[in-house]
Amino acid sequence: HRRYVHSVRLLIVAAGRFRPKPPQRISDHAAVDLQNEYLRAANVFEQELRLLTCLTRIEPGKAKPWSYWQQQNLNNLMGMASCHDDLRQLISALDRHVRNALTHGPPVIERAGRRCQFWDRDVCVTWSWEEYFHNTRALTLTALGCANFDSFSQLIEVQILARALAPDLRVEP
Repeated sequence: HRRYVHSVRLLIVAAGRFRPKPPQRISDHAAVDLQNEYLRAANVFEQELRLLTCLTRIEPGKAKPWSYWQQQNLNNLMGMASCHDDLRQLISALDRHVRNALTHGPPVIERAGRRCQFWDRDVCVTWSWEEYFHNTRALTLTALGCANFDSFSQLIEVQILARALAPDLRVEP
């Protein structure tokens, strides 16, 4: 739990330093920046996916211990999540092969073609330079949205409770 909270805090701090727009020039520095952002976001996303998958698969009397869920790798989690309608849409934010490739180093950059190749063993994913930026940013925003969902749901619960306890109290935004 502490590692997860720490990862979310680091992603929030790092997000303030992420590039706001796609880099115009393809450079090793820009590739490393995108690699760092993708990996940080993928880490938080995987933790959120673990929790959400666990919650969607709870059956009365058959709950698995949290240690079971902690042992599940990303491939298993994505497979389980793909069986749930809502999570199936969520998992499209992360490309497992790209995540695996970036874990072992930056992508192979074709400057002339403005493309990046991500090699995960014998699987190659090719994105344009612009797709690399936009897919990375989409993953980052998804991870941050999932991480802040807990806070948002708590806010709604407090508002409902406040309305129930003081229905005549009017609070201006």
